[in-house]
Amino acid sequence: HSLAVITTLLFLGIDIIDDLADGDDRKFWEGYSRDEINLAAMLLLCSLPQIFISRLDIPPKKKNILHQTLAESFLLMGSGQQFDLGFTKSLSVTVDEVEKSVIAKTGEELALFAALAAHYAGATKKQVKHYTEFARHLGTAIQFSTDCHDLFEAPYSRDLIHGTRTLPIVFHLERKKCEEREVFIRELAEAERNV
Repeated sequence: HSLAVITTLLFLGIDIIDDLADGDDRKFWEGYSRDEINLAAMLLLCSLPQIFISRLDIPPKKKNILHQTLAESFLLMGSGQQFDLGFTKSLSVTVDEVEKSVIAKTGEELALFAALAAHYAGATKKQVKHYTEFARHLGTAIQFSTDCHDLFEAPYSRDLIHGTRTLPIVFHLERKKCEEREVFIRELAEAERNV
């Protein structure tokens, strides 16, 4: 189905951009420069989905709604990514700031997919809003779960290596007092060097 192709392309492009921003080097990228990988992500996000939307057998007005939904979500995800990048190795970020960033970034990604599907199916504005909100909450919960897995279950923590301030780290940091906080900060710095 064409909409499934569109959301798959978007997912892949978003995932590549996020990995590049986080400094994650995937094994399947071996032999490709960061510039080539970035170019692939840009094509997956900025060209192919729009071409597929324009070829959908739907009225022009609905195509415009899909294009607008895509553009508006990209703006929100971009702001979430910008905040996320700004939090790297920060010692002053708050739980509320991390939550807002995740909602705007990962939550918005699933919200986008739900909104595109709802608009495509001809849902009412109210229905679109409900599907979008549900997907945004689901995407946010998935990210928080992924962050916990990275810290407590994965063989090594990519977030610790890169100094990413995920919810569990910031939650713990916020609740530490003076000496305990300094100890935890030193432990984070040590983890970045040794993980």
